[in-house]
Amino acid sequence: MRINLGNLPLAKQLEQKSLIDKILCFFSKEAYAYPSGNNLSKLHLVALKGDFRIALKSLDISTFIEGDYTDIVELDVPAGDNITIAVLGEIDLMPTANIQNIKYYGKTEKPVILAAGDVTTVSIQMNDISNIINLEVTETANGQDHLNTWNSIPGSTNYYLEFQPQEDPWGLIYLGQSNFFLNVDGVSQASMYYRLTIEFSYINKSTDYLNYL
Repeated sequence: MRINLGNLPLAKQLEQKSLIDKILCFFSKEAYAYPSGNNLSKLHLVALKGDFRIALKSLDISTFIEGDYTDIVELDVPAGDNITIAVLGEIDLMPTANIQNIKYYGKTEKPVILAAGDVTTVSIQMNDISNIINLEVTETANGQDHLNTWNSIPGSTNYYLEFQPQEDPWGLIYLGQSNFFLNVDGVSQASMYYRLTIEFSYINKSTDYLNYL
């Protein structure tokens, strides 16, 4: 499989040059990354078969831009169908910022079939994850509850939804893998302040707060 990451924002203000980063996978899978200065520090490549992770590779961006480096890395992916490739972009943050530093996300548009010996080409568009989560809050027909919905993110392990009633502190109201939650009596608390965090526990990382606007 060839994975084209054409708009990938690389770390550390790179000079303009014809750098092509290739990610060589088990079945001749390659990823192409064209630099555009940013503070991206790592890539996490995840192969999913349905909801199950079948391969994971974390790449330090510094290996692409410092000293003697190879632009080819390996990611072993078993053959099969219904396989999705997701890419997580981790940014550099201050040490006090904890682990909330997954900012960029991309995935194959539809599941792919991998057969031993075949070469398949896919393109993955990287985006700020805050632009694709689409957290929405609507009143239910009874006029008392808030229905929270958001886009599912393949490769995520948990969603944390927090709510701030008017003039009260934030509180966790949902933790799980669903992409919706009914906040009973949310309307009566006179607030539309909600925020979501997406966890990727297998790399011990999460997103920053994704706010309902």
